Amino acid sequence: KQLDQLTSDEVFVLMHHFEFGDHAQAFRNARITGASLAANITEEDLQPLGMTSSLRCKGLLQRVEILKESGVPNRMLVPRQPIPIAGGILSYRSVPKRRGSSSVRFSNTV
Repeated sequence: KQLDQLTSDEVFVLMHHFEFGDHAQAFRNARITGASLAANITEEDLQPLGMTSSLRCKGLLQRVEILKESGVPNRMLVPRQPIPIAGGILSYRSVPKRRGSSSVRFSNTV
């Protein structure tokens, strides 16, 4: 999937995949989508989201550049395990679309 097509929930999961889970909720609250990430964000853009470490910002920006070029593998958009969020847990279930493929639906469970 192309980076600029990601929803804010998918960016939330992606942040956890990249081990930026401590900032994931701020990205979700700000409704940061893949289009937002792909729009040449800078370290200064990340600071209001709580990313004050220059090294961590650079690490995220490097990953964003790679994903802009190569796309986002589906495995990065599925939580490895349920993720705690305000009011419950973000989990997923695989929903068959058609023969040989599946879709992921996110749900909040308590």
